Amino acid sequence: KACAPGLKRVASVSLGQISLLVLATEELLMHITGVDTDCEATGIGGVGVNKGAASVSLSVCNRSICFLTAHLAAHQEKLAARNAQVLEIHRNLKVGKKLASVASLDLANRFEHLFWFGDLNYRVDLPRAVALQHISEFNLGALLAHDQLRAAIKAKEAFGGFCEGDILFAPTFKHIPGEGAHEGGAVRPYEQKKQRVPSWCDRVLTRSWPGSASMLQLLRYDSTPQLLTSDHDPVSARYKLDLPSRWEARELLEEHKRFCLVIDELCAFELHPSDNNGLADPYVQVSADFLGKPLESSVQERTLSPSWGAEQVRIPPPHYARTRAYLDLAHLYIKVVDRDRFTRDDTMGCAVLSCRNLLLEAESANRLTLVKRAFCLELTHHGLPCGQLRGRIWVEFCGSKPWLQLSPWEWNIFSSSNSARRGSRDSPFFPHLTSRKSSKSRGVPSETKKREVAV
Repeated sequence: KACAPGLKRVASVSLGQISLLVLATEELLMHITGVDTDCEATGIGGVGVNKGAASVSLSVCNRSICFLTAHLAAHQEKLAARNAQVLEIHRNLKVGKKLASVASLDLANRFEHLFWFGDLNYRVDLPRAVALQHISEFNLGALLAHDQLRAAIKAKEAFGGFCEGDILFAPTFKHIPGEGAHEGGAVRPYEQKKQRVPSWCDRVLTRSWPGSASMLQLLRYDSTPQLLTSDHDPVSARYKLDLPSRWEARELLEEHKRFCLVIDELCAFELHPSDNNGLADPYVQVSADFLGKPLESSVQERTLSPSWGAEQVRIPPPHYARTRAYLDLAHLYIKVVDRDRFTRDDTMGCAVLSCRNLLLEAESANRLTLVKRAFCLELTHHGLPCGQLRGRIWVEFCGSKPWLQLSPWEWNIFSSSNSARRGSRDSPFFPHLTSRKSSKSRGVPSETKKREVAV
């Protein structure tokens, strides 16, 4: 109940002996919103609370953050079980789903910054005698070359897209509780009775959206061998996260320039089949925090390598999002979905696309020469890689295309081939409004629409 001076409790959550407590300074507390918690048990029978994860998500200055602590399967030979538990946590953890724009994304893509830490129990695949020899010589590189966690990340078997700081401390497991380093030594002695291979079981990993990773800086990653109560050395990490100031968020573009984000030349590769025939009927779904509802492409039937060619997805930001500061911090949430005729559509993969510097590139270019940025996104589903999505994105300003002169609910969101199929004239700003053109004056809604907005 008592916190350190100057710190206030934001949230806490427990699952058996797995506990997570989030604290914040009083100054920062007023900027924290959308706090959510959830747990997932992965122990005995898939329900035992001796293993699993506990998580807290929140938004601070409009940055979504998730803290997740986990305790995974123990023992050297349980590598596959650990990877399976990571997959189960990705699949079942519901934290952060209260925000509609990211509710359908998998855990790995749901937050701008995801911190995953705890006793992950990944071991070093070396004979014990060899590992101890490397430790006595402080040859950490030789140990890390056989680290199960780093091998799993490299092979994309678990924790796809996660990063870890440089490990410059000795393995933190398995020590003799209550016994510190011997005189003249720098490392606590390792137990001999159970003959465990010294390993880095306790880890801190992070995953950030594209365009946001540079805002998170690792300042310190170390162990604390001075605490002797456990057979593990505690591990800690300290980060610096850049947050937007209040005046930056209100900086408006000159003359409130109207523009539209355009995506085209979409194509996907190496998708995993969702149907029994080994194929799929994929389409692309794009959403954002400033969109009322997702935008969708056409369906490409019976293929795992779909291409949408010249078909365009046009994304008109609302007035409050037409600022350079806002758009630089904005992201598009992209899903590739398999259309099912009789059941719910299946997600094939998710990714996040950064809008950083799109306006800067467009404004610095000649108005007659549109700067089209190519992108290639790694799709993930339940934390595992499941293909790639490529395309182009750019900004078109008002005046460069006739349709940009229309009012927001008159914009055609897709190409003409899409309009007939999906009714793309629905307003992305007010989904409950109809999209009939007003014959009175451009950009002014009818009386009916005014009443609906007021309601």
